[in-house]
Amino acid sequence: MRFFAALTISLSILAGPAQAPPDALGERATLPLVAPVSAPAVTVIGGNDRQLEVLDDSLKAFASFGLDLPPVTVTFSDSEEPCRGNAGYYVPRSKQVKDGVDEIYICTMIRSVVLHELAHAWDRHFGEAERRQAFLERWGLERWSDPADDWYERGSERSAETIAFALALREPTDNPDMLRYVCGFETITGVAAPAAVQASDCA
Repeated sequence: MRFFAALTISLSILAGPAQAPPDALGERATLPLVAPVSAPAVTVIGGNDRQLEVLDDSLKAFASFGLDLPPVTVTFSDSEEPCRGNAGYYVPRSKQVKDGVDEIYICTMIRSVVLHELAHAWDRHFGEAERRQAFLERWGLERWSDPADDWYERGSERSAETIAFALALREPTDNPDMLRYVCGFETITGVAAPAAVQASDCA
């Protein structure tokens, strides 16, 4: 995988918080970017300075591990409606009519939520079938993404959590639950676990 270069970002700030998918949000005003974002074709709807900084930091975390991301629109909302009651929600472009671009909605501003939803976008476009199967076997799961399965029984959700935890890890940890996730990072991405995790921790 390659490191993606810093490209342009279209920043859209609306008069009020996002309450519906972008089609219903009205006109977008392009304003100067507060924090430079390193990612291809990222469009932001809503979002204050702090939210933009978190998004920027999250995108740079993906870049630092050479994990590409597809073009995506990120909408920050004060309502849970766009996220269907979840903290965040990812809509792949195969289900999105507008512009053929992936959509991410962030309704609870936590860095791990931003990383988790971006991880779904990475997996959708760059995940490999063999690595997904190995990841399922690692966790003893049967299916990658079946709505009939509980949230934590879906490989796609465990994968997104694994990537989010790994990219957020700043200090060494001996927490066995955290290590169980982070040590699966290489299984799903093909990239070595963060430097904060020693190889012996994952033995």
